[in-house]
Amino acid sequence: MNCPEIDRLSQPGAWTEAERAHVEGCARCLALSAEYAAFTAGNSRVSADEAAGAHARLSSFVDRITSEGAPAGASACAAAQPPRAGWLARFAQWCAGPQGRLAVGFAAVAIVAGVVFVPRAMRGPQVGDTARGGAGTERQAELLTVVAAGAGAYTVTWLPMPGAESYLVEVLDPLFAVVHSANAGASLTWTLEPGTIGAGAYVRVIALRQGDRILEQGPMALPGK
Repeated sequence: MNCPEIDRLSQPGAWTEAERAHVEGCARCLALSAEYAAFTAGNSRVSADEAAGAHARLSSFVDRITSEGAPAGASACAAAQPPRAGWLARFAQWCAGPQGRLAVGFAAVAIVAGVVFVPRAMRGPQVGDTARGGAGTERQAELLTVVAAGAGAYTVTWLPMPGAESYLVEVLDPLFAVVHSANAGASLTWTLEPGTIGAGAYVRVIALRQGDRILEQGPMALPGK
């Protein structure tokens, strides 16, 4: 069967047996449902009021951008499609339209530039996202860390990613082209030897399931590069 729509993936309690079997056997659907479950589970560091406020702001934002209607020149087929229930589904449908594709393009550029801000109530642990405060303040986990290991080597560590069976460590040059890759298996740490780095300036970790790339962490700059 085809992959369920995103609004269907966000309702695991309503899945049919066929849909459940498909999701459990599909790396893409399993990763999406795991990410959605982690998102809806919330974060113990975020109060209920703060989370509710963030959700309300997000819902209001989605309502605003999806209620603007189809732009001039949009296809009659796209404009005539009935609205789908749920802010997540409406946002996905908007992203598929001309204005959504333009916004996604700008977002991709911003992500590469590292200037995207995500509300604290909506994000999980981030690289360098450390709690500020006194000496007793708990440090938050970092997704991907890279530290110099001496003699030109680097040690890369990362957090488990939902649905991953193994991990691929990639070294990227300043233009983000892959110059070296190594399969780390199920390990959550890997040492990059000097001879494997070459012109590399960044490193990222790819989660693999049945050979498919499902999630990634990074890229993170190599210290001193």
